[in-house]
Parts: sequence; structure tokens; C-alpha cells
Amino acid sequence: MPHDVIMPALGMAQDSGLIVAWHKEPGEAVATGDVLFEVETDKATMEVEAQADGFLNRVHAQAGEEVPVGKVIAVIGDSAEEVTDTTPDEAAPEDTSEDTSATAAIPDGTSVIMPALGMAQDSGLIVAWHKQPGAAVTATDILFEVETDKATVEVEAGHDGYLAAILAEAGEEAPVGETIAVISAGKPAAPVRIGRAEAAGKAPSAEPRPPAPWPRNPRPGRLPCQPAGASSPRPRPGGLHWNRVWT
Repeated sequence: MPHDVIMPALGMAQDSGLIVAWHKEPGEAVATGDVLFEVETDKATMEVEAQADGFLNRVHAQAGEEVPVGKVIAVIGDSAEEVTDTTPDEAAPEDTSEDTSATAAIPDGTSVIMPALGMAQDSGLIVAWHKQPGAAVTATDILFEVETDKATVEVEAGHDGYLAAILAEAGEEAPVGETIAVISAGKPAAPVRIGRAEAAGKAPSAEPRPPAPWPRNPRPGRLPCQPAGASSPRPRPGGLHWNRVWT
């Protein structure tokens, strides 16, 4: 069964990663644990390991390209004969007709994105929100719970402020890297709560700010978040395992 290789999220403030180098060629056999490629963010350069056995196919991004978190950049297939596409996907024409009904209502602030908890994960199910729109939050408050095929994890806010908008409801599945909430510095005049269908493509840009360091001793049962987006497991020396979370 083909296995998608996605751009991992290495920190809360990360929304993209630069591919430094591929360690395997298209059509080459790979084994679980092999270093597949290197990715660079503003924090570090990390080696990312293959999470499945098979053959590297359909490489959509080359070394030197910057790719959004959660985007599929290659596929590990069952055979070397599968189509090998080394050309980036053609972007669909954007709809230039702007619907301002939702964008005008969504406050500016720091985006909270769906975190990547595993290499094989391309989406997460929102189990529950622990804060209501307009509520004050601190960096260590549990903001929501997300479920993957591996585990259900509590995700902390990662930033002090107010929950200005919820852009995906409990029970909805959101792709990794998609904005699902907004935390504003000041109390919002009109907090927003809408589902993904209404919020699609209308999330505001996040405020730029430096990411916070990982805590040395994270609380059991929680996934500590860095400011402005998704959280990710702590990498081990010499490689990166994306199927491990703190419990």
C-alpha cells in the first residue's frame, strides 16, 4: 500500500520547511529507519527517516524548494515501476472572487494549526475544544484534543491571549498545517466560531514572533506547544521519529 511522505512540522511557529537534500533517489528501495531527506527550518536542520518499506516514487519537491507543512512531497510505493513524478504539482487556478462575509469577521492574531503527530499522519480529528471563543488563555492551558490513528493528545495553547476564533468544530477532521483557531493579543470584540466548510481559505495570517523553547519536562498526557501553530515530538539524535508522542 503506498505511503505518503509529508513535510513534517518541527515547531509551533513553522509553516513550511526547506528541503536540503534527498538521501534516496526516485525508484530506489528504502527501509523503515533509512534517512530519506533533510529538512531545514529557522530552528535546525533535521534528518527525516522513512516510515515504511518500499520504493521511493512520485517525488514532488526537489532539494532547495520550500514546502508547506503537511504537503505530500513523495510516496513510498510497493514497486520501483510506479510512476515517478519529479515535477511539482500544477497549482489549480485560484478563485479570485473574494467572499468577505467570513474574512471580515475573523480577528487577526496568532494562527493555531493542526499539528503533525506522525510521519504517516496527514490529518487529525478534533475531539473537543477546552476553551470557548472569547475566553482568555495562557500558554499552558489545554486548548483542544486531537485524535490520530496512534493516540488522542491534549494540545496546549502555546501563547497567552484570547481565543478569538475557532475555525473547525469538534468532530471535524482537518489536514495537518491547516489553521483551526486564532489567538489574539487583545480581547476580541466579536469572537468567531465556524466549521471548516465556512472557514476554508479564509483564515488570517499569523503574527510573526519568535518560537518558545521546548520544556525539559513536559506534563504527562499533554503535548506541549510552541507559539503559532502545530507541535511535534522531540527528535532523537541522528534521526527523526514521527510516530512518538509524550504520554
